[in-house]
Amino acid sequence: MKFIIQLDSQLDEIKAKFSDEFKGLKLEFFSKAHNKLEGSPKEDMVTENIALSKLNANLETKEIVIAKEMKVSELEAVFENDFGLHVQVFRKMGRSWIETTRTDNYSLAEQMELSADSLKPYS
Repeated sequence: MKFIIQLDSQLDEIKAKFSDEFKGLKLEFFSKAHNKLEGSPKEDMVTENIALSKLNANLETKEIVIAKEMKVSELEAVFENDFGLHVQVFRKMGRSWIETTRTDNYSLAEQMELSADSLKPYS
């Protein structure tokens, strides 16, 4: 899946496109960076729908290709290193969303498999 990241891109637009492509996963943006295999404090989560320029005024327009084979840690590193954006991947588990910190070395496809049961309708 190709994403074009540019100054006027809106968070909700990027998050929706990611979730549509990668079922059971979501992308969240944070105001501060995190270390590999660590979570981000909830108070650092950006909850409003803003343009990426509000998170990084020096952002340059680039295309990113996100493949199902890509590891979570690789995806988060691309956003951090190439765009200066702090993101975390979350996985649906039951009725909750969890950060994938302990499974950052899993591919997006593997994360989707772990989440698959959560996507089935409840009786």
